Amino acid sequence: MNILEFVSEIFSVEKDSLKLETAPGDFPEWDSLGHLSLLTELEERFNITFDMDETMSIQSIADLKKTLQDKGVDCS
Repeated sequence: MNILEFVSEIFSVEKDSLKLETAPGDFPEWDSLGHLSLLTELEERFNITFDMDETMSIQSIADLKKTLQDKGVDCS
């Protein structure tokens, strides 16, 4: 899974506008509710769970990618 494509799909934003450094709040769709929606979609799609510490530590797409990789999800 390409993490930038996934995030662009979830938030309906152009993939070209995203970078690994993109963070919650960088665009209106990625607010606190959007953050939870993103993680919920990932949990359902990959049959994984995020604990509260992981949820709070994701401060960029790069953080999200690392957390997913730590859970065994291939996100090239």
